[in-house]
Amino acid sequence: MVLTSVNCLMFLSQRTPCNIFMQNKTDSFYMDTYEVTNAQYKTFCEAADRQLPDFWNVPLFHCGEDYPNHPVIGVSWSDANAYAQWAGKRLPTEA
Repeated sequence: MVLTSVNCLMFLSQRTPCNIFMQNKTDSFYMDTYEVTNAQYKTFCEAADRQLPDFWNVPLFHCGEDYPNHPVIGVSWSDANAYAQWAGKRLPTEA
């Protein structure tokens, strides 16, 4: 994890009709340096008795055991939140 030291974070607003960029003042926060890999997510699924993503083992998406170091895809917010809690972390918010 790395400390992200910013005082103004830009994000794409989904609440406005034009999806304009909004500014939000934030304190420093920690964020993982790399995305969650297929191997990491598989370990979580086995330990927590959860289903693998729908795209698992579809070569087109590079998701599955053949691509252990690729970022996992096809994960819902609920699944990502469960993974974060299992790993002792949390998902970022809009502060």
